[in-house]
Amino acid sequence: MTKTTTLSIFQKATRKYSGRIFIILFAIVGILIILSAKASTFSIAIEPESGVPQGDARIISDASTSGQKAIKFVKSTPPVNESQPNESNTGPRFSLANLSVGQFLSSRTCNRQRINEDVIISDNSLKGKTFNITDCEIRRLVVGFGNQSPLPENDIPIINIDYSYFPTEFITGSAAKMTVNHSWVNKGASQFKLTDNWASPSSGSYPLIIKNSVLIADYITQPAHSEALQTPDDVSVSGMQFINTVFAVRAGPLDNTGITATINFKGRNSTFDGCYFLWEGDPPVPAWYSVEIGGPNNVVKNSWFEKGVAGYDTNGKPDLDSASYINNKDYNTGQVLSDH
Repeated sequence: MTKTTTLSIFQKATRKYSGRIFIILFAIVGILIILSAKASTFSIAIEPESGVPQGDARIISDASTSGQKAIKFVKSTPPVNESQPNESNTGPRFSLANLSVGQFLSSRTCNRQRINEDVIISDNSLKGKTFNITDCEIRRLVVGFGNQSPLPENDIPIINIDYSYFPTEFITGSAAKMTVNHSWVNKGASQFKLTDNWASPSSGSYPLIIKNSVLIADYITQPAHSEALQTPDDVSVSGMQFINTVFAVRAGPLDNTGITATINFKGRNSTFDGCYFLWEGDPPVPAWYSVEIGGPNNVVKNSWFEKGVAGYDTNGKPDLDSASYINNKDYNTGQVLSDH
């Protein structure tokens, strides 16, 4: 065999196997890159299609996501115990399909669905009807029949809300037998009245129960004001129950603040049991007091307070009846607050 022939065979062999060697090396490098990337990925438990975001994740509505869940992150005060309502144990637990307002008012049911419009329950045909809202997102819920006197018992709608999210508050100008559980209400809840007539109030029972939920309001400046919960100053509503619920207002400067307190509640015979009155985010604290509660026979018990600039409650103000405070604590220090 000549030298030329031997060289030609070597060159062919080299060309024959060099391609395979390159493929093998390329595969090895690819595997190493994947392993390296996996090792350096942050372990954040976010499921974009189903499940509940963990930690500081929050499901929000966002048209840019083409119907998918969008995630935002919020800074929240660390819970003092596992039962405290927060981002991970309130709101929808599943991916959401779209639902129109008309479809909802017709079926009176929202289940694992999102309504990207305001839902206004105001037509007389809806009086006395039952609405069930579970694992839903509704931009805003408004209840108001234009009634100038309290609705008869049989005309009061029944609204059951569980594991739902309201990005832009809910407002009730007419009474509803409303039970809210495991839900998140952004920008607060307000105007819990028996009638749509603000100038001529009527007193009576308002069968509202909110439990295991979060109501949070934005910081704003005067002349407007904002609270996580607001009722009319006429002390017209009676018999409300709030259980294991967070009332929070986002922090901001005290100067020119529009924040009365975390809640501005004027009612009677109502109970706050195991609730949290908090400032959301870093200081400064935006109000003089944690809560403002007026009216006879109201009780706040077994609850946690983040202190306002001047104190925890407005008891002693001459224009307010004093609520009873029993077995409450400072949220940050655990200090037992005096009963009064």
